[in-house]
Amino acid sequence: MKEVTVEQAKRSLEGILREVGQGEVFRLTEDGTEVAELRAVTAAGKSDREGERATLLERLERQRQVGPVSWTREELYDRSV
Repeated sequence: MKEVTVEQAKRSLEGILREVGQGEVFRLTEDGTEVAELRAVTAAGKSDREGERATLLERLERQRQVGPVSWTREELYDRSV
């Protein structure tokens, strides 16, 4: 994974996109803070769903569990939002 600033990415977007197409992943930073990752999509036009799924499941397993909550139908289907 390569790290570039947003300004660097603006100046050399064509080259970065070429590398992304070859499988490289870029992390974009702004003022030293990570703001995005740029990676290729699969041939179907979708990102790596299995990897994303695994990441989500791992994150969910680390979260603190809360007890059961009794929701009312009105709370579950609140249309005012």
